[in-house]
Amino acid sequence: MTGLAKPAPKRRLLLAGAALLLALLLLLQPVPTARRAPQVGAKVEAGVVVRGFVRVYVGGALVAEQEMHSFVWEYATRELAARVFPVPWVREWAQPLTVTWGVSDDSQGLRAATMSLKDTKGSKWGDAALDPPVFAESGFSVSASFTAPHDTNISVIEIYQPYTDVTYWDSTAYPAVVHDLMVRDYMESPVPVAGGSRVTVTYDFVFESDQPELRYEIFTYNWYRMFAAWLYNAGNGKVNVTATDGSQALVDPTRPTWDSRARNVPVDTFIVVGDGQVSFSKSAFRVAREVARAEPVVIYDSHPPPAGSVVVTRAFVFDRDVNVTEVAVYVRLTDGKEVMLLYHVLGEPVAVKAGQPFTVTFRVYLVPGL
Repeated sequence: MTGLAKPAPKRRLLLAGAALLLALLLLLQPVPTARRAPQVGAKVEAGVVVRGFVRVYVGGALVAEQEMHSFVWEYATRELAARVFPVPWVREWAQPLTVTWGVSDDSQGLRAATMSLKDTKGSKWGDAALDPPVFAESGFSVSASFTAPHDTNISVIEIYQPYTDVTYWDSTAYPAVVHDLMVRDYMESPVPVAGGSRVTVTYDFVFESDQPELRYEIFTYNWYRMFAAWLYNAGNGKVNVTATDGSQALVDPTRPTWDSRARNVPVDTFIVVGDGQVSFSKSAFRVAREVARAEPVVIYDSHPPPAGSVVVTRAFVFDRDVNVTEVAVYVRLTDGKEVMLLYHVLGEPVAVKAGQPFTVTFRVYLVPGL
């Protein structure tokens, strides 16, 4: 088997096992100080809930809308952890065995994220590439358009993201595009569509805090864009983000060849702690004043209820007293630039004594699949 082939059953077992092993190893490692941590300490936790709304337009008129009740959890949380929050088990172990980001230019097939429509009998009658994501104040939307080939209905909507799989024949590699099912929604009532009608289906993705008092004050515009790049995993999902130095960086999940890395995607993850005086802004691109950073433990849970989640966490011990006012999640891209994705400005500073453990935990909750 080639290093970049992706047999699904074995891949799931290998990645899940690697994630658990890494979590155990990192939890057994000393926190970043020579001082032994006592048993009590402070902690900060923040969570992001991903929600979505489905809207169906026929002939330009809105004919159906409902809250989405997907992602398909078997794949989504695993891929979110592996791609957006990479840690050593992805960077050093998983990637030599499988592909976590992107479709290669030499792959045969449709190298784009796609949407499919099915009728009440389960027959697929529509299949189209997603338009590029459109960003708004509270999230982003994705759309695809279709022309009904005959009188039919919309009962099931699915979104697929592509990856490159490789087969061999007489020692020659044949890369081809394969699509993973990431989103599946069953319409509450089938939507009738007349033959020849133009149909547009839109998903609006919004992000909310799991703590009502924080409202929307955890995620940045960079997070919207990185989440979209993750969802697409293809050239039609390239996005610009703002790096911590204020410059722009293009997140590009495509790869030149099947056996090469993605052009510019996250390759490292850090939890960053700061003590600067600042108020939250979605346009923020770095902490006000950094005092510590460390590579986190990243664990994904693919079993609802209430939804599959990804946990990014790390314990710190400082050699001096610190008044923590801000915590964040940074990722480093292939080009070396760093990007802040999640940002939590504390309502009140947390006074952490020297030698006292301080734990930071971010969670991302995905809508459960059916």
